[in-house]
Amino acid sequence: MEFGRLQPQGHLRIPLLILTGEALYLIGQLKDAESTLLQAVAADSNNADAQRWLVTVYYDLGRLDRALEHLTEVSRIVPEDFRPWHMR
Repeated sequence: MEFGRLQPQGHLRIPLLILTGEALYLIGQLKDAESTLLQAVAADSNNADAQRWLVTVYYDLGRLDRALEHLTEVSRIVPEDFRPWHMR
């Protein structure tokens, strides 16, 4: 990864963690994507993008219970977004 040398700290921490999680997901490294995205959520539980990516990862891992938990969080964070309701 081109941004692999960057240190995830400061104002770039969460965006970098989300981008890394997305990249890991796209190359099929779902467990690593999960771990990375959980770090982003731990740092900012109100980040809808991190929560959405966790929904995707958990769905592909067959962990529908966890996917539903994060869909609920997306609905809480962005109540005007109808997509989590539709996905349920």
